[in-house]
Amino acid sequence: MRSATFPVLILSALCAPLLAYADVPVRDDTNRRQDQKRAETTTSIEKADKDRSTIHALVNCSMFRRGRSNDPVSAAEANPEISGLVRRIAREEGVDENQFLALIYQESRFNPCAKSQAGATGLAQLMPGTAAQLGVDANNIEDNLRGGARYYKEQLMRNGGNVSLALAAYNSGPGNVDKYGGIPPFKETEGYVASITQKWLPAFAGSDKSGIPVNYGGGETAYSHMRDATLTAMETTAAASESLSNVSSWYQQLGSLQTSTIQDSWDHNSAARNANLEMMNMVIKLEASLSDLVNSRNGVLLSSLSSSSRSTASARDDGRSRDPPVLCDTAQGLVWSDGRQACVKPIQTGDQIQLMLQTQ
Repeated sequence: MRSATFPVLILSALCAPLLAYADVPVRDDTNRRQDQKRAETTTSIEKADKDRSTIHALVNCSMFRRGRSNDPVSAAEANPEISGLVRRIAREEGVDENQFLALIYQESRFNPCAKSQAGATGLAQLMPGTAAQLGVDANNIEDNLRGGARYYKEQLMRNGGNVSLALAAYNSGPGNVDKYGGIPPFKETEGYVASITQKWLPAFAGSDKSGIPVNYGGGETAYSHMRDATLTAMETTAAASESLSNVSSWYQQLGSLQTSTIQDSWDHNSAARNANLEMMNMVIKLEASLSDLVNSRNGVLLSSLSSSSRSTASARDDGRSRDPPVLCDTAQGLVWSDGRQACVKPIQTGDQIQLMLQTQ
């Protein structure tokens, strides 16, 4: 009996260290390094996006010029590209131009870099939550205005077209207007509505806005948009490159893993589908970035064409006569004066004056 048990005990004693060694956990440094690289890539992308937003804000701030205090028309004329953009967005979003001009003046004085203590940003002073709800970028000058116009239009529709109630809802929130059944009894909101309806709106309605041309993206706006689109494209390209590298590493890891159960196979398939979705999302972002670049290029091209159309220079020198450019409005009797280098109305001489006298 003893001789049969002794070899079994010896064999168990020899195998015990091997079993204990098999239970020691082993860390896979390869996966850890790849996860660390992804974290670093994410951080660099966030930094690039922050730098891009800072540059875009600086470009927008350089466009702003202060007007006279409490004079909305002078502020609009001092910032024709911004106020012209306000007019265009109002037309495209279906809101009254004068109302929207007065609202933007009250909110930001046409300063695209305005920021309130509550966190509202830009010309239309959009809160981050409101901007996200409207699907716009509050840090983009055109998106900010478009979000403000959409939000104001929503309040008009909500309050049956009542301008005062819509303005009150824009300032204090639609919930407060519903709660009090009218303009909320807040000093700020009451002053807000009174300033727009009694001061700024009459000023814009009675003004000649011919000095505020509708802005379709020319001048400084075109170049700032192109710069922003270029920076966005650079960031998107870098993010796409890193994302595709991550997807490649995921596929390599999935290919090296063994599937011992049905659950493992399901998890691997889910991970592969997520990698495919990541690639599709990056393709969509690249297409959007390319479209933005094309649009910004067209804006700059139209701006340059608008400037060149006002030039009378010609490179042709073949001796043939050319039709002189029409620089002055002939309907008003204006002619070009070489001496004054301007359009003038000629003074009639004595022999050209005819007195139409009738006897009484």
